[in-house]
Amino acid sequence: MRCNCGCGDVLSECSHAECKAKGALKQEIAAAIQQGKTDEQILDAMGVRYGATILLMPPFRGFDMLLWIVPITVASIALVVFAWRYLPRRQN
Repeated sequence: MRCNCGCGDVLSECSHAECKAKGALKQEIAAAIQQGKTDEQILDAMGVRYGATILLMPPFRGFDMLLWIVPITVASIALVVFAWRYLPRRQN
């Protein structure tokens, strides 16, 4: 998960010395673990509460599928356009 203080770092590697969000998120995760929740349940709950952007890898379902599909589609189209315009064509 990402830290939600605005730095965009991985939660365990947040670079802010006095980050209050990091401590609160870690406590929330620890409490969920003590309640016996699975990793998937914890990640789902955090995604719902804070949005899919807090997750390092958004789930591949619902609206979050666009976070996977759009970049891959755009990159593929760019690659095809580049190949079509700049690679030499065979002349028969």
